[in-house]
Order: sequence, then C-alpha cells, then structure tokens
Amino acid sequence: MLDDKSVNIKIDTVQVFVDSAGEHGNTLGILSETSTLSDSECLQIARGTAFSETVFIDDPATGSIRIFTPARQIDFAGHPTVGAAWFLQHSGFSVSELHTPAGIVTASANSDGASVQAPARWSTPWVLLPHPTPADVDAASSEGANRHDYAWAWIDQQAGCVRARAFTSASGTVEDEATGSAAMWLADSLIRPLEIRQGLGSILSVVPQGAGVVELSGQVRLGTSLSIQI
Repeated sequence: MLDDKSVNIKIDTVQVFVDSAGEHGNTLGILSETSTLSDSECLQIARGTAFSETVFIDDPATGSIRIFTPARQIDFAGHPTVGAAWFLQHSGFSVSELHTPAGIVTASANSDGASVQAPARWSTPWVLLPHPTPADVDAASSEGANRHDYAWAWIDQQAGCVRARAFTSASGTVEDEATGSAAMWLADSLIRPLEIRQGLGSILSVVPQGAGVVELSGQVRLGTSLSIQI
C-alpha cells in the first residue's frame, strides 16, 4: 500500500508489436503481485510513467489483471493483454486466459510473441477515420482534445495491409504507437484479416473469428526495468 511518503516503484517493461527486427513496438509497463493495490494507487502509478498503458498483474497464476492509462482505468485493451500474456509466459506461468474487468480473454504465447481473442467492442469505442492514401494518414494531425480516433488507409487492399495511426488524447497520450483495440475494431468493421503498420514501425495482426470476436497477435520483446518515485 502506498502512503503519504514518497516510495520507489519498480516497473518491468515489454515492447509490444515490434517488427521482425525487434524494433519499434509500444512500451507497456508491468507490475506483478498487485492485488493489495487499490485502483486509485494503480492510477497514481500509471500517471507516474510515460507509457500509454500500464498493466497490473494481480494474480499471475490465474492471469487476473487491471489496465490503466495515465487518465483512467479501462476494462480491456489490446497491447496490455498481448504484453501481459507474453510476460507471464516469459516468467514461467502457463497462459491460456486473462481475467480482465471486461471478461475472460483467451490467450496464448511463445518466445516470440502472443495472441489474444476477445470481442472488439469490449474496448472504448473508436472513431475509425478512413483516408485515401497512406501519405494522407502520415500527414494527419494528432491535435485536439478528447480524441479516440484511428486514422487508416490501404497500403495493399488485396493483401489486407493497412497504414494506421491512433490519436488518443482522451486517454492521456496524444498519439499511441501501436493500438491493439483499435486494430480489432477495424478488423471487425471490415470483416477481414489485416496486417496493420502503425506508428513509427509497429506491426499488428488481426483476424476476425466471428460474432464480433477478433484475434490480435504480435511479436513482443523484453524491455528494461525502471524505478519511478511516487
């Protein structure tokens, strides 16, 4: 439990949705064995990081997790669940599901990455903004308050390859490097598998499973641990 005194908090990190060279990806902060932390304490810690999302693994054995942005707690998100599944597997725990406030997420992981399956509509609703070309996506402005927008364009429509960017000021981050829940919304909307190239070079794979459920996959690598003062 945190109190009025300043304390140092150790946070592990992983890079989620890296490319084939292990570069780029979205940094995820991870804390384990956090069942004694209140929601307000978790939010305080999440605000102390520079990450778009931080996941708190309350019980590694059952995969019980909570997810926080710097602005609020959210019931479900993509890159925290993919990152948590991989981190648990990397830490020696068998991963078949994650327990989130939204519900049970089917999960699997190996040494290279992880996959999760969940209803796309479990996440905060996304505004999908189609653009004529990838260059138009690259030129799109990230400015504006309370945005939760996913700008996208076809790189190769026949192959299902997409260029995308996520503008997420509503969650406390102006632009998100790689956004699993938005990718799931897009795949569910288009009803087809997609390879999405988001941000500076992150790669996300999404495959609709029917009934609104989408499989989200990506490669993950271990980052460095850090300590923040709260």
